[in-house]
Amino acid sequence: MSYPSVEVLALPPIGSDYCPVLLNTSSQPVKRTKTFNYEAFWSQDQECKTVIQNSWQGSNTSLVSKLQAVSHKLASWSKSRFSNGHLRIFHLQHQLQIITNRKFHQNNDKELANSIREEIQKLWHQEEHFWAMRSRINWLKWRDKNSIFFHASTVQRRQ
Repeated sequence: MSYPSVEVLALPPIGSDYCPVLLNTSSQPVKRTKTFNYEAFWSQDQECKTVIQNSWQGSNTSLVSKLQAVSHKLASWSKSRFSNGHLRIFHLQHQLQIITNRKFHQNNDKELANSIREEIQKLWHQEEHFWAMRSRINWLKWRDKNSIFFHASTVQRRQ
């Protein structure tokens, strides 16, 4: 990197469709914290309610501290519970392939294959729900902005 202390920021458009660009040549790198987002598919997991209840009851009496405790617990729970979904699906598909291609099937192979299929479908459903929510967020954010996103998502080719 030729200029490590240079920072370029796109400022919000106010009164125009264009974003002003700010070039800061003497900036110090700012560590940005990730904002907490509640994922709708978490509520389909039985552990979610328990995590929320335990962190709510175990925290201080102020509403702000309770909400912070819940968000921290949910974020760490989600990271351990739902991380690497693609990798988990890949490993489950590999296990299913091994079971399917065995020369001599064992007694519990059919039950194991069915449980693996159910787990894969559950992971696919979670992933689909995740991306559907992201799509909805983008639509709500950009739909009325007369932007490339709006035109690409609404204008259809006529044949």
